[in-house]
Amino acid sequence: MAGERLVGFVVEQIPEAPRGSVRSGLTGAVLHPYHYALLCTQLALDTARCDGPRLLCEAAENAFYRQLDRHCREHGARATEERLAVAREAWRRAGMGRVEFSAVGPDNLTAVMDRSLVDICWVRRWGRPDAPVNHIGRGFVAAVAALVSDLPPGLFAVEECASLALGDEASVFQAAIK
Repeated sequence: MAGERLVGFVVEQIPEAPRGSVRSGLTGAVLHPYHYALLCTQLALDTARCDGPRLLCEAAENAFYRQLDRHCREHGARATEERLAVAREAWRRAGMGRVEFSAVGPDNLTAVMDRSLVDICWVRRWGRPDAPVNHIGRGFVAAVAALVSDLPPGLFAVEECASLALGDEASVFQAAIK
């Protein structure tokens, strides 16, 4: 597999598959990462009485943190802005949309997604939800907050204050120490 280096973030390319996609094993079918994210989100919501959304958020946080932290250590990204640039690019390269960070502090972080494929595709497939649905995005923001604060995952609570899926202009996430 060929590798690319973009803001120091190594992305594996899959031969004969469109950029940013995953070969599904089905003849002639290529699924994009947000399809998996969308279906995992629906499963989490279907299991809400078993705390599915929280579990999906925590799983996303742990997975993103592990990858982002390893990458930053291996490539010497120590400054906050370098780490945020790696996180922005990782989110984009994962095919999840665009994110910008502000209000970055040792115990808080704000993330704004003006494009979130989970939200966009949710609305296209199931219509407007009653509540925010981007639990993977919440986990990602929690991971980034921990990363830039040099803290382990699991210490930040993230609230989705505005949601593209609900009709807002952007999804806004607020992370704060629990």
